[in-house]
Amino acid sequence: MVATLTALVLLVLARGHWWPPGNDWYFTAAAAALLLLTTGCIWAVSTIIALRHDHRGAWWMLAWPLVTALGVIVTLVSAPQFDNDRPQFEAIARRLLATPDSDTLDSQRIGRFEVDRAYEMPTGEVYFTDARRGFTSESGWVYSPSHPPGGRDGDLTVENLGGPWYRYQLVMNY
Repeated sequence: MVATLTALVLLVLARGHWWPPGNDWYFTAAAAALLLLTTGCIWAVSTIIALRHDHRGAWWMLAWPLVTALGVIVTLVSAPQFDNDRPQFEAIARRLLATPDSDTLDSQRIGRFEVDRAYEMPTGEVYFTDARRGFTSESGWVYSPSHPPGGRDGDLTVENLGGPWYRYQLVMNY
């Protein structure tokens, strides 16, 4: 049970953007998933053995799936929500737009989100690149008060988050 709880805590930390930083969360989540898979196999074998020797079963056989299901639910709801940190994102976006030729902001922590870069485009959009991006893609948030974002190299998809905010994913064409 300790191994299962450890795996679930690691998943909550990784999904909730608490630990580890950047793309290292892939390794943490993979290790946690492997640990959960291993403990699940041990539970299944133990349950089969217990049922073969004692046909009545035992209440303890339900402990692992119940704890795991509860932990997975906590993991799913622990992800940070953009709306909670929208005012902080908006303050930075407005500051970048108000400063002509503003510098790129690197390695920002906005709420529980890790932002690799925040930069203004000549078209009046401010991009916030999520530090937890994929290997061949870039994702994050765009503040675009006058028009929907677009016109970047690669395959850009955007989803409106309400008002001038968009979630974007850019798959790089190599």
